Amino acid sequence: MATNKASGGSGLTRREREVVALVAQGLTNREIAKRLFTSERTAAGHLEHIREKLGVSTRSQIATWFAAPPSDERSERLSRQRRRFAAAMKSGLTWP
Repeated sequence: MATNKASGGSGLTRREREVVALVAQGLTNREIAKRLFTSERTAAGHLEHIREKLGVSTRSQIATWFAAPPSDERSERLSRQRRRFAAAMKSGLTWP
């Protein structure tokens, strides 16, 4: 979560990452609790910890964090594309 949505350097637990994904889908605390077979209060507690760990204060900020790829993930993706491009040029293939 390699730094990606799984860890993002934020220190989120596996369960907190599940809650973040559900918040990003627009679910309420009640819907999250039902999906995860837990209480609404537990879902609210997870959200409280998530906001603290991410340094945000709203559900929309949590969803935005989830949707945005971490900068080092973006950097790794660009590096892979550059390597594929260089390999294609060496072999005489065209780049898509």
